[in-house]
Amino acid sequence: MIGDIVVGEIKRGGPLTKIGALLVRPALRQVREKLSYDSYGGAPLLGLRGNCIVAHGRANRVAVRSAIRAAVAEVREDVVGKIGELIDSSELREAKEA
Repeated sequence: MIGDIVVGEIKRGGPLTKIGALLVRPALRQVREKLSYDSYGGAPLLGLRGNCIVAHGRANRVAVRSAIRAAVAEVREDVVGKIGELIDSSELREAKEA
């Protein structure tokens, strides 16, 4: 969506806009890659007692591979355990303050 807006503005712009677009093209490609859902694959679904990555409905092979990598990283980093520890410690703190 943002890419479509940028391309539209460049096409409507004058010669100076088009030259500027050529100069920033490599940077715009990097931004597109960083913002692409394919590179993330999905987002963690929190609030469960397990690991769950929710992928985009239009996920392609690259996105599914990225989602699997995200799930593996979540398990390796023990995200669920760490969140549980943080919740437990905050509950203990609140109980002591009460």
